Amino acid sequence: MKNRGYTLVETLVAAGILVAAIGAAAALAVTMTAFEEGNATVSRAFNYQEQAARLYRLGFSPDEVIALLPPESSVQSLVFTTDAVNIDHLGTVEMATLEMVYVSGAEITSATAGVNQANTITVVRPSIR
Repeated sequence: MKNRGYTLVETLVAAGILVAAIGAAAALAVTMTAFEEGNATVSRAFNYQEQAARLYRLGFSPDEVIALLPPESSVQSLVFTTDAVNIDHLGTVEMATLEMVYVSGAEITSATAGVNQANTITVVRPSIR
């Protein structure tokens, strides 16, 4: 008559595989949460810069734009550099370069996380002032 069931060694191997799988799933969940937090931080910073550009295009001065925008924890600085450019057959347009320095992502996600990064965009609007 054969004994039915698993030996102690088979049970321990199966338990070890199950523990390793649960540990891997937990590590994946922690990493995914950190990536999401890092991406949200960077997205907020880029949105902040985009809103500053939109306000400038609407006719606000750089000082007014900075005063209107609420503080954003991920943005270290937002600097406007303005100039007037004369374009043939179009006239004079105002051009602003917005340089934003922001803190990148969560520290667990990459080697550059937590380091100040810079992004620069150029905005053009008709000369209205």
